Amino acid sequence: MPRTTRIGVALAVAVLLAALAVSLAFAQGELLGGKLRTGQTVTVGVDESVDGDLYLTGGTVTVNGSVDGDLTAFGGQVTLNGTVTGDVLAAGGTVTVAGDVTGDLRIAGGQVTLNGAVGEDVIAAGGQLTLQGGATVDGDLVISGGQVAMGGAVAG
Repeated sequence: MPRTTRIGVALAVAVLLAALAVSLAFAQGELLGGKLRTGQTVTVGVDESVDGDLYLTGGTVTVNGSVDGDLTAFGGQVTLNGTVTGDVLAAGGTVTVAGDVTGDLRIAGGQVTLNGAVGEDVIAAGGQLTLQGGATVDGDLVISGGQVAMGGAVAG
């Protein structure tokens, strides 16, 4: 296995372990005025709009609404279907980004799928990474994984 792949996989595992530790440390609920949400299932509803940065950690994390700021999401399964006007940092066992991200996307997981639009750079690491046909990256793409499939458009 090439050195860069080993580093990428090690990074993904480290992020997943950190996410698990954070998940176990917090009980279910909302902290910091709703900026930090934790629990087994954490959801931002389709009609919900969050003003400012948002931190989510849980077994299943789903964002269907919009975040006007940065998003940090850790969980066993992380799904972003909504929009984020800032940067996204996401890690989990399975991470799917089907929504739009205006800023940078930093993502790690066992299985990572990108099918949305990213306005800036993408840094991704994991076991299996897929850039689907509907994905667009307006900046650079830096990717490391055991298996990588490219189907989208990268402008950088």
